[in-house]
Amino acid sequence: MTKVPRSSVIMDTADPPGKLGASVYFPAFLILGVGIIATISAVLWSIQLAEAEAQLRFERRSDRLVTEVQRRVRLTGHGLMGARDLYMGSTNVSRLDFRDYVDSRDFRHEFPGAIGFGVIERVHRDDLQAFVAAERADNAPHYDVVDAGPGAYFYPIKYIEPMNGSRFANAKTLK
Repeated sequence: MTKVPRSSVIMDTADPPGKLGASVYFPAFLILGVGIIATISAVLWSIQLAEAEAQLRFERRSDRLVTEVQRRVRLTGHGLMGARDLYMGSTNVSRLDFRDYVDSRDFRHEFPGAIGFGVIERVHRDDLQAFVAAERADNAPHYDVVDAGPGAYFYPIKYIEPMNGSRFANAKTLK
């Protein structure tokens, strides 16, 4: 074996033995930084896209719901117009006349969401006893105005049909 003199060995004095230089790490950190920034940007973009799609779905569903509610209110309004016509075509509408009108309608199909039709009449306090007597004489022997309270006028429910399942069936006055 031949010995190589020390003076002939060329050593790189910029990097001590066993250590890599900063020039080796820079591209790795640059790629890592670009990757992190790209990932964060992609996540933020995905979140914005998801929120925009959710907002669009919400607006579409809201529009459909508003349209359906308006349609149902219009349909119920048509039914109430029919009840108005009943009153306009007669000098006196009895409880049985009103019941016959309501029974002639198919609530489930004609007025989806409606539970019934009713008539509320404005009655002055001085006329309340005569009003109750007239209602009792009109096929409602147990009719009464409950909780009339103070005030010059009352708004008792005169008719409400169909009575079956009506949550207002027992209510007799509105304030």
